[in-house]
Amino acid sequence: MRVIGESDRQIRTRDVGGQRNGLVRAAFTVEAALIMPVILMVILSSLYLCMHVHNRNYLRSYAVEQSISGHEQPDPALLFSSDISASRTDGGNMRTVSYTAGTVYYTGRRLYSISEHAGYRKVKPVTYLWRMRAVKKIFGQG
Repeated sequence: MRVIGESDRQIRTRDVGGQRNGLVRAAFTVEAALIMPVILMVILSSLYLCMHVHNRNYLRSYAVEQSISGHEQPDPALLFSSDISASRTDGGNMRTVSYTAGTVYYTGRRLYSISEHAGYRKVKPVTYLWRMRAVKKIFGQG
């Protein structure tokens, strides 16, 4: 910004950042142009990592919940994910649920692959309660 009555010579020799070294240089602009892509890459990478961790934790909790309850539920809605598939096996004493999904990059390419599974031993509540009561009677607490 030019002050009224100031000549070009005075503008060139004005204090800039505590130094009197001639014309004002555009060093900050060049440094910002070089640093901003690095900063944006770090921010986007951390954002994608957070989405991956969120999806993985969500799939894990979803698999555990389904293996315990035994109810089939629709596939979960995940952030930036593709190819969600589930497999459920209901064996004799074990119930196992597995999920597979992928975190998608903004170009549509698959970036990470997630695979989570959970198993739970089936418990028959009536038989379990009878056994617990029998143990209490044996030890004299019931």
